[in-house]
Amino acid sequence: MDFYSQKQIGTTDINDPSNRLEVQNEVFNARLSNSFTLSKKLRLQLFAMYRGAQKDIQWDVDPMSMINLGANYSVLEGKGNITFRVNDIFNTMRFQFNSANPFIQNGRFKWESRTAYLGFNYRFGGGKNKAKSRRRRDSNEKQGGGGFF
Repeated sequence: MDFYSQKQIGTTDINDPSNRLEVQNEVFNARLSNSFTLSKKLRLQLFAMYRGAQKDIQWDVDPMSMINLGANYSVLEGKGNITFRVNDIFNTMRFQFNSANPFIQNGRFKWESRTAYLGFNYRFGGGKNKAKSRRRRDSNEKQGGGGFF
């Protein structure tokens, strides 16, 4: 989480630079990420983000938020995983602003933030050979040598 305060001083009218504006801005932002182990085989992961409303000399920006949820299920005696993830579950991620300086304008941008993913991962082998080769490599490094001529 973070909170910041910002003061801006400026102008939005090139024809009247003496017309100065001052804006005080306080913004709160938060992120949350947590993993939940429901059983030996099933894990969930939750991510949430909130960006507070912002004031600027030129516009006011609305708050923005989204929630992602993912699941990982172990299969085939732990050698495989099925993964399912949905980003922006409530389809709330968007950028929206309103302005009166230097003229009235409103805008909204909504990108394709809601996505879903389904995946399968399989690990071949048991990793025993990796441990043996790592021991052999470590033994060779202790014997010295090597370098540039």
